[in-house]
Amino acid sequence: MESKSEEESDSIDRVALDKRNADLGLLLRRARESQDRTQDACAQYLGTSRQRYAKFEAGTIPIPMVEYEAMLLYLEIPLSKVWPELLRTASPRCVLPVTLEPGQTVVVVLQTE
Repeated sequence: MESKSEEESDSIDRVALDKRNADLGLLLRRARESQDRTQDACAQYLGTSRQRYAKFEAGTIPIPMVEYEAMLLYLEIPLSKVWPELLRTASPRCVLPVTLEPGQTVVVVLQTE
């Protein structure tokens, strides 16, 4: 079995990271819509622009975990309801970015069976 080069591994992680961003954004959008909230209202709650918030939902930029959890609280969606869905839809190896504070991001790799 041939091992993957470091460059190939990085590109696979980028694909997984992009998928995670899209999955998180979709869950966020569904939660917002289920509460009949607007992107403007959610952005205002987070103290950010509607454009930035829309990028979170679109998955084009990663949402910092603190802001994601704040939105789930704002939308009255328990974390226990969200994370099982993420794990159920996860690929066997998925990458989840967690922003601790601006400029400080760690990557959590989840391995599912």
